[in-house]
Amino acid sequence: MYSGKARLFIAIAIGLFVFIFLLVFRPFPMSWDFAYSDLMMSLGYGAITVLLNIVYMFGWYNILTTKYGHKWTVGKELLSTLVHITFIGMANGIFSFMAMKGDPDLSIYNVMGFYILFTLAVGFIPVSFLLVFSELELSNRHSKQSRDLLQKKAVKNPSVTVEITCDRGEDTFLVDSQYFRYARAAGNYVEIFSMSGSLQKKLYRITLSNLEGILIESGLNVMRTHRGFVVNLDHVIDVEGNAQGYSLVLTDIDEKLPVARNRIADFTLVMNG
Repeated sequence: MYSGKARLFIAIAIGLFVFIFLLVFRPFPMSWDFAYSDLMMSLGYGAITVLLNIVYMFGWYNILTTKYGHKWTVGKELLSTLVHITFIGMANGIFSFMAMKGDPDLSIYNVMGFYILFTLAVGFIPVSFLLVFSELELSNRHSKQSRDLLQKKAVKNPSVTVEITCDRGEDTFLVDSQYFRYARAAGNYVEIFSMSGSLQKKLYRITLSNLEGILIESGLNVMRTHRGFVVNLDHVIDVEGNAQGYSLVLTDIDEKLPVARNRIADFTLVMNG
């Protein structure tokens, strides 16, 4: 995910590009008579683009990437961006209609339709290339970082066994760091995955946050790598990097566990000891 400064820079840079592109090429239909000069119209389009980019990148984009986490793919980002470009086209169409001196042959829907199609046509190709390049660069960076992390991984901690009381206080269960691999949230319950000859899954009524706190206080080398997972880092044998973040390979476990983008910094710190 982009930093705050990077998102602000991108929002302003795209608006500046729109302003310069429209001012130089002047793609406005010749029959449309605006009340303002081409310079003022281009400034208006650029300002609208910057404003909507800021709203999108600091609002809706944040919500989407947080919701989907490691499942946020290039395809989802491209679709989200195209919807955003459509809204920019709509806003610029409304602005254009309001700036017209008056044309009885045109309705606001005609003008909005033109600007939506024009904005998508102009923005689709560069946005697609930018997204693909960005995802490839991010994937390569995470892949390199993941290899470095595995080399620096801290030594395993001694075996620890913890007795845990369920949230309602009715039952207790044991977690042994030698066998415990990871826990996965399941509503108000948690699925505990342990290796005892074969992978065993057991369901207990306790929140993932409560479980994480108890295990950390008891000295287990665990971490909340994703909102839905707590992982025993002593059993991490491989770290794979991709554009969505890291994927962890654990001893004797086929499933790869995610490290969310917003937890990569903390994960790196813990793994480096």
